[in-house]
Amino acid sequence: MKIILKDKQKLQFLWTRERCTLAFDEEREHFFVKRMSKIRRRGYNLNAVIVVDDSPNVWKDSYGNLVRVNKFEGDENDDELKFLPTYLEKLLDVTNIRKIEKRNWRNRL
Repeated sequence: MKIILKDKQKLQFLWTRERCTLAFDEEREHFFVKRMSKIRRRGYNLNAVIVVDDSPNVWKDSYGNLVRVNKFEGDENDDELKFLPTYLEKLLDVTNIRKIEKRNWRNRL
């Protein structure tokens, strides 16, 4: 993360699979979700929370906070994360991150 983020950008926390909630769909298949209610309970304003993830299904109830990145699969030419700090800089002064369209974010650089 130190390589990706610039000096003035700071993570408040890193949420890994170990902290996910196990959920089930209609066919009783299990999957993991990350619930924004856990973040709200810690005192964060959800209008100011930006989530970066390569698994949009874990944020199915919180797409407004999600900046989706492509999954890294070992390609040496994969430069997805190289552009992420520039995009995050554009969101610094946004008062409600949930109202910003973030799909295809690389096209907005």
